[in-house]
Amino acid sequence: MPKILIPLLVLIVLPSFALTQSKPANSLKYLWPTDASKYLTSVFGEYRARRFHTGIDVKTWGKTGYKIFAIRSGYILRVSVSPGGYGKALYLKLDTGETAVYAHLSKFSDKIQKLVAREQRRLGKYRVNLYLKKDQISVSQGDVVAYSGQTGIGAPHLHFEIRDANNVPLNPLSKGYQISDRVKPIVRRVSFSPLDVDSEVNGDFKPVVVTPQWIRSGEYVIKEPISIWGNVGIAVRCFDKGVSSFSGYGVYSLKLFVDDALRFEYSYDKLSFQKNRMVELERDYRLSRRQFGRFYKLYKDKFNTKSYYRPNKLWAGVLKSASLTARPELQSKSNSGSSRQNMAASSGSLYPGLHEFRIETADYMGNTSTIRGHVLVGAAFNIYPVIAEDENGQLSLRDVVTYDLKKIDQLEAFILNGNQWQPIPLSWSEDDSYLEEKGGEGNPDEAENFNSTVLVKNSSVKPIVLKIKARDEFKVKSRPFFYVHPQPIETAHAPQLTFSYDYYDDYLRLEISSKNILGSKPEVILYPDRPNPVEVKIQQTDLKKFIGRIELSKLSGNFHLLKIVTESLNGEAFSKFEQFEARPVRPRKTDHITASDENFWVNFWSGSLYRTIYTRVVIDSSRFSKKYDFASHIYDVEPKDALLNQGAFVHIRIPPLQSNTEQLGVYYKDRRKGKWIFIDNSFDVNAGSMSAKILSFEQFALIRDSEPPEITRIRPGRNVHLKNPTPRISLNVRDALSGIKSEAEIEIRLNGRRLIAEYDPERARIFYDIKEPLAMGRYEISVRAEDNAQNVTTKTSVFWID
Repeated sequence: MPKILIPLLVLIVLPSFALTQSKPANSLKYLWPTDASKYLTSVFGEYRARRFHTGIDVKTWGKTGYKIFAIRSGYILRVSVSPGGYGKALYLKLDTGETAVYAHLSKFSDKIQKLVAREQRRLGKYRVNLYLKKDQISVSQGDVVAYSGQTGIGAPHLHFEIRDANNVPLNPLSKGYQISDRVKPIVRRVSFSPLDVDSEVNGDFKPVVVTPQWIRSGEYVIKEPISIWGNVGIAVRCFDKGVSSFSGYGVYSLKLFVDDALRFEYSYDKLSFQKNRMVELERDYRLSRRQFGRFYKLYKDKFNTKSYYRPNKLWAGVLKSASLTARPELQSKSNSGSSRQNMAASSGSLYPGLHEFRIETADYMGNTSTIRGHVLVGAAFNIYPVIAEDENGQLSLRDVVTYDLKKIDQLEAFILNGNQWQPIPLSWSEDDSYLEEKGGEGNPDEAENFNSTVLVKNSSVKPIVLKIKARDEFKVKSRPFFYVHPQPIETAHAPQLTFSYDYYDDYLRLEISSKNILGSKPEVILYPDRPNPVEVKIQQTDLKKFIGRIELSKLSGNFHLLKIVTESLNGEAFSKFEQFEARPVRPRKTDHITASDENFWVNFWSGSLYRTIYTRVVIDSSRFSKKYDFASHIYDVEPKDALLNQGAFVHIRIPPLQSNTEQLGVYYKDRRKGKWIFIDNSFDVNAGSMSAKILSFEQFALIRDSEPPEITRIRPGRNVHLKNPTPRISLNVRDALSGIKSEAEIEIRLNGRRLIAEYDPERARIFYDIKEPLAMGRYEISVRAEDNAQNVTTKTSVFWID
């Protein structure tokens, strides 16, 4: 009989919780940690706020109480209990020297549970962090060590980790677990970002985000080439899904190929707690702060010291443009695209012209999605068409001049009809002289093969507005040229200009928009804190829009003056002064920035920053809400997408004659929810200010909270008579503004004896299970709750045991 029963038990029991193993050698080494399911809701390496997800999350179907198994033999190393974070967590030291971590548990096995309860009683509080001796609680592979739950942060699930002997998190799937998954990652968007002051994308200085076209499962294409110049980084927004997962989770690996050569790759096999914050350098922080979503960078940031990238060097994966003048032979069309590609692959730089790129992203099971597209390497250039008018009012294109080393290969012209640009057929060939390289010299009328091109014979629409665009021999686009004819004689409206300032790592993008058509492109003069003014190069990108960039590292001082000179359509001159703020804050130094009223400041220390940032503080009190009791102005610190390393401290001076200052706190505005969120209320006696540590730039204000917490739904209910002598005592505690710091601020007593209750802050619920039967009689529950502003609520309720 034993010879028959043992194999049957193996066949029946093991499939109930063990997965098919991807590596047969590991098939008996590591058991699946739970009988809840074999499906994942999160994977290793996903983004969490300022950290990586260092484990996998196993689906528990929105329920609690599933068995948690020892994946190998070993002993209990540590048990922790907390209202937040991992909630109830168990650390199992394996016989391999590794550590398995199980988190968000509902309860532990009896032996462990008794140790925890004893430690809680000894400390007199719910929160414990208990380290056990090696021989205190041993376990064998397959033993039930706990039960799944929803303690700490998040809905019901099991968070499971494996760490090596040095406490380095490993991808648990590397232990041979085979997840049932045939779903390929889903790609949403791809971004192209200029990385410094000398770089551009599609002729502009800001990131370009495109949505790839879905071809079939796992295949995407970006049809239009993206023009790049300088140093440009690609990033991709993508996610994976399992066979039973409604929400997406992270991918395992990413690769970038350029011209079929692997340029950059990384995968999530292990992580480092010491470098957890660098998740913000690996994902594109700027795009996420600008509400584009989370993007995986396909290049290594200068300040990212993580080492699992290939190649592992600064700016690996960055698309770097090679100068056209460095390879004069490339100006000849006789050079094939393949020869240019080969030179690019060997040098690391991309020469002017079209280059194919390919992005591959995969999950751990090898399901792969591919995005294909092209980058067109070359800087946008300016053209200066020569347009002549004959005696009949006919407009003709006589020449196109460019001052760059360009050979124009294609020309397009458009006329404005209402709000639409209509194409104008052009009669030209690439042998026409006006399509040859021009340096601004010579007379186009003397070119023996010149063919003048008629643009407009006669038009009833006045003024005539033309747009002309060109491409060079590498198909790189010029910036548009606009022509207005005739110039109105009557008085035109004075230009109405608006300005926007967009801060990047080492430059400021200036955008000028005009309500009316201007008679000339604006000239912008920068007056920094130095003797000689500097002209800002302005480019026209649309009929009424102009852009320029200012290199911030060359500025001195904090405030800078711009003089803008332009003219209306009738030639009347117009000038205006604009001021912008750009305060430099440098890493590895102690520094501060202050608002103009000197009632708000931000202190930085040596570890606050990765790189030099340029900031400004805007005082804005126009958006006060009657819902909040503001005790200060609103201070808006920019740029919002400046990435902090270890954070900074904001200080807001307490206005005079403020009573009950303990009710004041530093708050920031959640831009997505539109709510003000409490940060801290540390009081600086010397400065007379409230301070708080911040991890990002936001809108900050001093707000008063005078409303105490609300205590509701006390159970057993008031004057209830019970037969059960071991009831659960529970209640809800909510605070509308400053919040409740921890379970220590909620006190529950039963007939005067304080209970060590379990607190679930996400559900605003606190409860205690009576262990020893209560004698018959009257029992009084008294509750006291205090919020972060020291507002206190008390409440009592009486029940009876019959």
